[in-house]
Parts: sequence; structure tokens; C-alpha cells
Amino acid sequence: MSAAVLSATFLSRSGSSISEYDAVPIASSINFHTDVRQYSGAFDFNMEFTKNEKFPLKSHDFVEFWYTIGGQRFQVGVGFLETFVRNTQPGSYTIQCNGRELIGQTIDIPFKTGFHSEPTALARFVPKAINGLYLPLYTSFRGVTPPIVSLNSYTGPIQIVTDDMRMRGATMQEYAELVMNLIYQSRHGQVVLYGRNADSNNKIVVGDALGTLTKDPGSSNVTTMSIRTDYSKVISEMSVFYTDTEANVAADKTALPILKNTDQRASSVYRPQRRVFSATDIGSLVGAIDAKARMRQVGMSAMRKSNQDLGSVVVTTPDPFFAPPNGGSPIGYELMQNWRIVSTEDGLDQVMTLVGISHRQSQNELELDLAFVEPDTLV
Repeated sequence: MSAAVLSATFLSRSGSSISEYDAVPIASSINFHTDVRQYSGAFDFNMEFTKNEKFPLKSHDFVEFWYTIGGQRFQVGVGFLETFVRNTQPGSYTIQCNGRELIGQTIDIPFKTGFHSEPTALARFVPKAINGLYLPLYTSFRGVTPPIVSLNSYTGPIQIVTDDMRMRGATMQEYAELVMNLIYQSRHGQVVLYGRNADSNNKIVVGDALGTLTKDPGSSNVTTMSIRTDYSKVISEMSVFYTDTEANVAADKTALPILKNTDQRASSVYRPQRRVFSATDIGSLVGAIDAKARMRQVGMSAMRKSNQDLGSVVVTTPDPFFAPPNGGSPIGYELMQNWRIVSTEDGLDQVMTLVGISHRQSQNELELDLAFVEPDTLV
């Protein structure tokens, strides 16, 4: 059983004013899940009070989740409360809450005014999309800089069009996906843009692993390891068509030669796919790429992402940190870290990327699920 405890700090929010609550109640149970593939993480927790205890927590307050690791506070996430339920019993009451990461607010908030911008970069559009929302309010309060983090994200021009009815989160996701980028929230409340550098089809170079997680008998440092192999969603080949919708479709259709999935594990799969897109797609990239190159980008990205289930791994551990076997400071788990995953019985020894973390705590019993995928399958 882990000696670490998932703690919560509650921040009172009134308009643009934020302050910490003086009293810090202890939650009897906490579940917090975040995943780079799901845009916004979610959480829920319960707290129990005696009849005379008062705690003025309210919907849309902020909450930070953290551990003490190596004598230091290690924050794992921050969000805002949505559903807030108080249940009263004789002599006591309970509070049940759930909520989302701060970036989740953008899902329900439209733009105040629409705009047809000049060609701009994705990293310059995101600050406009989150302006006046919880994300910059929190990062300013905590002094977190920079509020926008770029991890090899696309830096070319994009023609961004919005109207006053479009939701900000959906718009950010749409334009990130257009240039094969992921967008998610860091544990500090920053917006992260993740991509593949300038050449979107260049294989991602994997960095050094921070350590080894193994389930081998006699040397295991995790509780369970589940290895997923699923061929049902793997795309074996891709036909991509570019159609100029302003011309005669029958006379002006350009097809790219069929693209093949280069992963050898997919060689026995036959699941071809077709994609057709119009001049609007190329127009949104304002001349940054020609039609043939864009078609190849779209096809290769779709096949790479379909390969995720060929070798994804979920590791369960009672510890929110990795203790180096030869000493040294413990390492807290964080999204997009690289770890070496080893299971000799399954023939697995590979550096993989941590893309999802689920924290579950009840009555001081803690368990984490760590989800890993191969680094080249995210975008």
C-alpha cells in the first residue's frame, strides 16, 4: 500500500477574484482522470462533515489535486466544480462533487464575436480562444508561465474562421486536428499544443526513458500490466481524394496513389479506408502546403492513429511516483513522459509515452492506472 495520499486544495472563486479557503477539509474519496486524447479530464470526490461543521464550497470553485513527493508538493491537475450535491443525515452531512479540468469550460462557452482572421498561427489563436475564461485566470493567480506550451506543434499559417455561436473548445480542437496537433491541459493548468514538427510524416524521435516499469516475476515494480492488441480499427491502406468543389467534381478530382500502412503488424489486416476533402481544407492552410503533400499528411496520420491499439499498455500501481532503483529523487508521473515498459513473458521491451493517468483514492488506499501508447501513434 502506498504511503502517498492524494490531497485537494480548494480555491474560492468570485468573478475574477480567487482565494484559498482557510479550512482544508479532507475528501473521503477522490477520482481524477486525465488523458491527452480526451481534451478535458474529469474528477469527482466525496467529503463528510459533522452537523456543526461548515465549509462554504460552491459550484465553479477551483480545486487542485496534489501529492507530497520527496518532501515537495507535486500537483497532478486542476479543475473547476460543476455538480455540487449536499446530502443531510441526522447529525452529519456529505458533499458530493464532480467537475472537469479548466480547459473543459471551453466546451460550453461560445465566442463573444465571430471573426475571419488574417492568416495566423495556432499558438496565437489559442490565447484569443481562452481569453476571459478560467485557464488564464488560474495561471495568473498561481504565476504559471507560459500559459500556452508548444511541444513540436505546427507553426505555419492557418486561416481561422469563427462566428459568435461557435463553442471555443470545439473550434480549438478543429484547427488543432487540421494540422494534426493534439490540444490538452497540463497538470499546472496550461494549454498544451502537441505536434510532429515541420514534417508531419517524419517519424517521431523518442526521448530517453525516465525509468523502467516491469511486471516480470522477481523484479516487478507495478501491480498489474494489461497489454492491448486490437486489429479491428487498424487501417491497412488509405485512398485520399482531393476535390475542388468549385469546379466540376467529375472532371476535377485528384487521387493520391494508395498509401500503405508500414507497420509490419498490420500486414495481415485488410481494412482499406477512403477520405475525400475539398478546397476548403487546402485554403485553411493558406498555401503552406500543396494538395499532394496535404493528401499524404491526412492519409498517413489516419493510419498512424489507427495503430494505437496494436500495442497499448495500461499499468496499475499504488504509487504516484517512480522510485529509481539506484537511489535519487522520486519522479512523479506526468502526461507525455517516456517510460520503458518491460514484460519478458509477453515479449515486450519498449519505450512508450504516458498518455493517460487515473487516480483513485478511498479511505487512504491509493491506486493509479497509467495508460501508454507507442510514441508515433498519437498524431
